[in-house]
Amino acid sequence: MSKRTERDAVVIGGEPRVNLLPPEVALRKKARSARRGLVALVIIVLLAVAGGYGVATVRALAAEAELAVSQARTAELLAEQLQYGEVTTVSGNVQAVKDARTVAVSTEVLWNEYYTKIRDLIPVDTTISSFVVDGRAPWEPDNVPAGPLRQPRVATITFVIASAGPFPVQPFVAQISKIPGFVDVTADVITKDGESYTTQFTYNLGADALSGRFPAGEEASN
Repeated sequence: MSKRTERDAVVIGGEPRVNLLPPEVALRKKARSARRGLVALVIIVLLAVAGGYGVATVRALAAEAELAVSQARTAELLAEQLQYGEVTTVSGNVQAVKDARTVAVSTEVLWNEYYTKIRDLIPVDTTISSFVVDGRAPWEPDNVPAGPLRQPRVATITFVIASAGPFPVQPFVAQISKIPGFVDVTADVITKDGESYTTQFTYNLGADALSGRFPAGEEASN
């Protein structure tokens, strides 16, 4: 059997073919195919990157839109707060004034009412020649009872009754002890000047004598 070169090779039972092209041509074809595949891969990568960038851009725009809405709402709320800020300040000032008023009158006694009640209990032929009151200021400490058997007091009234004859002390004390706020009373000095008499009383008042106006905790809206 004679030798055949690769160029003269034939396939038994098939169509005889002969590749007359040099190997470099086949290599160039393979190189072109590889380049086309690489170009296609680069295009796919670029498309993927462009798609990701597009998605990121859309999300960024959506976030910016949400931020703009939030900023607009914040600005609206600040404008409303400024609108009602003056009202809040005025309301706070009113409450501060009411709190100060409550403290100022916390030791208040309606002296005129006590003067009237005592005056209405004295006999018709007598007069109140002196009426001196002594109360405690809100910033002062509580009054200490004069003795262990004396009740706490918040105020004292010292008054003098002038009469043409001896003054009926016991019946009068029994009557004024029924006045609300009463703690105790003493007849301190009885003076006789000719046919006239003067009787000095010390009348102590307890916490029930306080007026109780403008109680603590009163709201500014009241």
